[in-house]
Amino acid sequence: MSETIKIKKGLNINMVGEASGEPKILNDFPSKFAVIPDDYTGLAPKPLKKEGDSVVAGEALFADKRNPAIVVTSPVCGTITKIARGERRKILSFEIDADGDQSKRQSFQTANLSDENIIATLLASGLWAMLRQRPYGIVPDPNVRPRDIFISTFDTSPLAPD
Repeated sequence: MSETIKIKKGLNINMVGEASGEPKILNDFPSKFAVIPDDYTGLAPKPLKKEGDSVVAGEALFADKRNPAIVVTSPVCGTITKIARGERRKILSFEIDADGDQSKRQSFQTANLSDENIIATLLASGLWAMLRQRPYGIVPDPNVRPRDIFISTFDTSPLAPD
């Protein structure tokens, strides 16, 4: 009924062109930002802020409905101008107009931390939502201890700069 396809040594994709080695430098600070909940696979967003609310960089925008300890934070200081919703009131994006003053919310002490304190710091800062659990690429549960931790420091996508 179904055919099994076995792949050995992968596939070399011949693409025309190459990536430029120099990153593009932006001289102007953008005035509008958007945080898109779909970028955080496996999270069901529950908004913690409303349209018109002021936020500072690092302040929580939304939390996961299933695990409220996991939050996603604002990348900039500004005002939430729009919370875009789609079908069945699904949150599509949080749109933020950036202010001129970009002060940070809080700093975290990193010296002599225990495992629990490191996890609490990652959760409070919103960095926990950036982690991915394999094999499904979802945000991991902070209550589950991983067997292994892999840190990837380079982009392997086609035409990625060296």
